[in-house]
Formats: sequence, structure tokens, C-alpha cells
Amino acid sequence: MAEELLPTLALLLHTTNSSVNSMPNARQMVLTLHGIQRSQNGSTLGPARIMSPLDAQEFGYRLIGDQSSIQRKIELLPEGLLRETSTSLTWFRPPQRSHQNWRTSEGREVLEAVLPGLIFHVESGVLFVAAYAGTERPSLAAPLFHAPMGNIHDDQCVCTGNVTLPRHQDHSAMRAWERVLLATNYTHINHPQTLASADDVSTEDLMAFWRKRKRYTTPPHAKLMSPLKMTLGRWLAKLTGSEEDA
Repeated sequence: MAEELLPTLALLLHTTNSSVNSMPNARQMVLTLHGIQRSQNGSTLGPARIMSPLDAQEFGYRLIGDQSSIQRKIELLPEGLLRETSTSLTWFRPPQRSHQNWRTSEGREVLEAVLPGLIFHVESGVLFVAAYAGTERPSLAAPLFHAPMGNIHDDQCVCTGNVTLPRHQDHSAMRAWERVLLATNYTHINHPQTLASADDVSTEDLMAFWRKRKRYTTPPHAKLMSPLKMTLGRWLAKLTGSEEDA
């Protein structure tokens, strides 16, 4: 004889007074948990408790099966990660010595120097890169600069050409997205404000700038870079379409 199933917990969905046929995202929803109280007169719902994220996780484990049979993945987030959502990823790369591979009419030239700190942002598969001054983890109030590099437009969007882009844009793909810019072959600058200068900056100017910095062990000073005239917070609000005044 099969064992009798007894109700022990009820899950109720509460919504606002919108039309039942309206889109779910247009209504506010709250889930509440209720213990089942049994008596001689039958079963009734117990007091309500709003369902927390931990409750939801526990509820999911119970639906899947015994918790002891579930392998829980332990993962540490990368140190450079700043922000991650379902559609975007933001991280920083502190100043460090790097190679720049340039293709010119005379052939190939490799320029080695300490690049400034870079902030990478991927939004729905599109890569944006800006620079920041200093060596520490940037805050939302940190002023940003045009990255003094080739293949980056004045809106900080990276020209990817025929590069094969990473398939993922979660934090596991951060280094792969960095290589889209740093491991490319530069051919020209994409806007004349690549460096701080009273005159328009040319590709030759940028290459000469990096040749001179070969012997330096520090990144370029902020006064040598062209300011974006916005903070990291404002930049992210602009790229993500947020209305928050960061």
C-alpha cells in the first residue's frame, strides 16, 4: 500500500491589482510560505512568511532531491571583477607591462611599455574599454580617460574587425575578452583624442608616445591621457542605460 502524502507547506503567489492577462513583468509579485496546520476539523494555512532567497534555494533542493546527492560548486570570483549581470560584465586590469603589435606600411613593429589601468565592459556582446589613473581598484567616483591605444573608437567601443569573439561574457571569459584588444594587431587609431594634446593625435604620434615610454616602469600620468569627463559610475550608467546618477 502506498504511503499517504500529507500537505506540510503551501506556497502562495501575491500580485498587484493588474489585469490577469497583463505581462508578468508589469506586476509586482511576492511569494509567501505557509505551514499547514491540521486539526480534527481539517487543514488550514498557517501564518505567512515572505519567501527569502535562501528559502527558494532550499525549495529547489527539495524538488531536485536529497541535498547530500547534489554537488555544490565552490567558486571564487576574480579579483578584478567589478560588476556582473545577465547581460553585462565589468572588470579592471591594473597597470602592467604589455606588448602592442602594430602593423605599418613598413612591416610589423612590437612596442613594449607599461599600459595604464584599463576598465573593460562587455554589454550584450559588445566590448568597451576605458583607462583610469592609479594602480588601485577603481571606485565609482574614479575619473576615466580614453584608453591611449589603437582600435578603440571615441565612444570606447573596440573595433573587433574579423576577430572571433568569446562565446561567453561571464567572469570566466574575462581574459578571453581582454585578448580581443591586447592580442590584436593594431593598424591605426580610431579617433584624434587618443592622447591629451592641443592638436589632433595621429597614429604616428601614438606609436612615438609608446616608443618613448619603453624605458619607463610606471604607467602614463593622468595629464598625458585624454579625459572622458565622466566617472566610472556615470560611464557604466551610460553603457547600461541606467537612469541612476552615479
